[in-house]
Order: sequence, then structure tokens, then C-alpha cells
Amino acid sequence: MTVSLCAEDAIAVTRKQDKNFESKLFTENNRILDGTHQLNIKNNTLITINLVLMDRIPISENKAKRVDDIITNNTTYDKEKGLLT
Repeated sequence: MTVSLCAEDAIAVTRKQDKNFESKLFTENNRILDGTHQLNIKNNTLITINLVLMDRIPISENKAKRVDDIITNNTTYDKEKGLLT
């Protein structure tokens, strides 16, 4: 997915699914889905830009579904809202 930020068409954001969501049978009634995404930003201008990138990790309101083991690297992660900055 390519997203243009604001009105600047020369800055492109791509989101690539690195690892397809793999389904593993954990127990009789439980499945584990495992997947990763990579976000890339390309500045096609000669001007240095300041950028804040935010992404959302889904939060399940269904107690039977959980999102665990989130690797956020060097980001700030708001667990209540599921936001990475």
C-alpha cells in the first residue's frame, strides 16, 4: 500500500507484509497466527523533512482473541490504544 502524506506526493510510505500470517494449531480449540509487516518511507525530494510515523496494532475486545508478543523495536507503544509512534 502506498500512502501519500499530506499534499506532498514526493513522500511515499509502503507497508509490506514480511511474513505471511501462518496458522499453527496450539491446542484443540486455539490457533496461533504469526505475521510481521515492514514500513518503508521514501523521501523523493532534496529537502530534509521532519516526520512522525504512526501505525496501529489491532486490539481485540473479544477475550477469546489476543494479540501478544509484539516487537516494537525503537518505537513508543501505547498498549491501551494500540498505537506505535
